[in-house]
Amino acid sequence: MVKTQLLHACGLLGLVLCSSGLAPEVHEVSMLRLNNIEFEVGDELPDWVLALDGETVQLSGYMQSETLEGESWFDLTNDSCGCGTSKLQHFVRVIIEDGTTTFTPSELELEGVFSAGEEFDEDEFIESIFRLTIDSL
Repeated sequence: MVKTQLLHACGLLGLVLCSSGLAPEVHEVSMLRLNNIEFEVGDELPDWVLALDGETVQLSGYMQSETLEGESWFDLTNDSCGCGTSKLQHFVRVIIEDGTTTFTPSELELEGVFSAGEEFDEDEFIESIFRLTIDSL
């Protein structure tokens, strides 16, 4: 299991709690539930998704089959083939803070800081609406 550093997840205000050994609450999130939301560009995300923004979450899924070796990110999908990821809500962009990708075909159980909201590339195309920042793979 990949875990984020407690100090990173807690932030400055949580420093005392983290240094005392109290871990932040981890929210288990279902990829299927994320995949099943209705979303079109410009839509508001459901309140339950927005409530997870900035929280530590646990997600299980598969690296998208087109994942390149040596990248600092990959897309996590609900199925092992990565099929049907044409909609933004069908994947979670995983950002690796320390290290790079090595393709893994088996199911991954990841824990990190979740971000929700439209994220645009340099050409103003939406790259993702869900992101998970992890320390390493």
